[in-house]
Amino acid sequence: HQFIINMMNNRKNKKMIEREVTGRSVLASYGNYRVYKVTGIDFKKDPYSRVDGTNLNFVEYYDKNYGIKISDTK
Repeated sequence: HQFIINMMNNRKNKKMIEREVTGRSVLASYGNYRVYKVTGIDFKKDPYSRVDGTNLNFVEYYDKNYGIKISDTK
């Protein structure tokens, strides 16, 4: 997350960010600590977007399921 924000603050465009991130592996530091491969970025979503298959947004979902409070909602 911070990596992408830093790239956007450095005025890198979305295509360049996607090229840098797509294909990389990330470790989820919540729940079961699984490794995920990034297949793409949906720049239209934000922390208040709905999580697919639920009636919760990402802020609510992470709080309810993992006890994680998302503070950066920009």
